[in-house]
Amino acid sequence: MRLSMKRVVQTIAILLVLIVGGGSVGPQLSEAASKQTITVERMDMHFIVDGKVYHTSKEQQAFVYKGRTYVPIRFASYLFELWVVWDQANSTVIIDQPTTAQLKQLQQFKKQYLTANADITKPASTSRTEKITLATLETKYKFFGVKKPSPSDAITINYKGTVYVPVRYFSEQTNSTISYDGVTKSITMKLDKNQGGSNSENGNGSTNPGTGTNPGTGTGTGSGSGEVDPTKPTRASIVAATQTKLEELQTACSTKAYTLYNKFLSAADSEKESYINQGFAAVEDCNTKFGALISNMNAQLELHGYEIGEEANEFQKQYDDTKAAMYAKFLGS
Repeated sequence: MRLSMKRVVQTIAILLVLIVGGGSVGPQLSEAASKQTITVERMDMHFIVDGKVYHTSKEQQAFVYKGRTYVPIRFASYLFELWVVWDQANSTVIIDQPTTAQLKQLQQFKKQYLTANADITKPASTSRTEKITLATLETKYKFFGVKKPSPSDAITINYKGTVYVPVRYFSEQTNSTISYDGVTKSITMKLDKNQGGSNSENGNGSTNPGTGTNPGTGTGTGSGSGEVDPTKPTRASIVAATQTKLEELQTACSTKAYTLYNKFLSAADSEKESYINQGFAAVEDCNTKFGALISNMNAQLELHGYEIGEEANEFQKQYDDTKAAMYAKFLGS
């Protein structure tokens, strides 16, 4: 079974860091990062949103530390259907409204953690005292395009690559109402729907520049007339559209990875090999889709008369470097 676990960790590691530099996964810390051990009260808490009850995976359960309730910021954001990106270069958690495609991914995520017929009059599990070793990392935040200071009266906890923040801090930054019931271990969350602006297909209020028409000016390219064909997408828009699709693919791959990993952990020994094989199949599927997106980007650039440039190589290098780093981290190669 040790070999099987090694294989599944390899699979999950690759899936979780796919595509564009691992930006949506979480902090990847160097071996030199300072660490400290703290004692927390950990438990499976009820997360109640719009009358529905959700629970985290066992690995990302919330906890209480020095009288404060800490929640995984990604999980809490996803329950509000907010998009989260980890900017590794600047140690920044970015939370914003999702694009239409990203929203669909978030809704699928929520379904996986929805708990039907949950009895919220009782704790979901017995609280337990645990010692956890966290990494000291000066984390920055950006909510809805605005930089926000870290909690001034509490620490940001990075535990096993997941960022935890006090639920009160998360509430303040998202302009939400969040309450904690210490008896039933329940966190009730309500988001101000007007927070952060409105969704748009490309996340910035723009639409696909390649789908418009040229009203009343003909279909020429402007050659010899000084006119520019408004139906022709710009080079930057082609690259940006590819970047967006790569991010969407990353989310789909990581969601698949979490699902398979959770099923693997709870499966009987006779079923584990099946989930490992599904994991490898998912890796191949993501690899294929990644290659198709890059090929399509280059084809679009050529079709509209633009130079190919270095974007494809940069995407590929980020992809390869991240996988190599994760191989080294998890497999000791």
